[in-house]
Amino acid sequence: MLPETVERLAPLPRIASIKEASGNLDQISDVCARVHGKMTVLSGDDSLTLPVLAVGGAGVVSVAGHVCPDLLKGMLSAFSRADMESARLLHHTMVPIAKAMFLETNPSPVKFALHELGKIANEFRLPMVPVKAETEGKIRAAIAVYMEPLNVA
Repeated sequence: MLPETVERLAPLPRIASIKEASGNLDQISDVCARVHGKMTVLSGDDSLTLPVLAVGGAGVVSVAGHVCPDLLKGMLSAFSRADMESARLLHHTMVPIAKAMFLETNPSPVKFALHELGKIANEFRLPMVPVKAETEGKIRAAIAVYMEPLNVA
């Protein structure tokens, strides 16, 4: 939706928030400015969550958070206590995972990642299908970085 449309919807009592997934930080910033105090803006793109928070967003509807919840929680907590250095470090660690989750149609990549982390079985029902072997390697590489210890309080 255009920022003007979101602004018109913001005062409506049955609308509390918007998932902003345009991928356009200028538009997201405009939405945040227009609806400040009237509606909560949530990032709909994991790799833009930190910038969205910086322009007035209040959280995220996350896919990567299923794979690396501690990174996401840590980044959000660091931002809320104004520890931007830690927030940036966690953001940069999480971005490759976020990007890997959309190498193929969701939810297949996240299911594969969770399988690799020992959380779930890599089982599918049609029309969902497993990720390609090439994508498996890319997802493994992304989550390998996540498995390295981070020095963040």
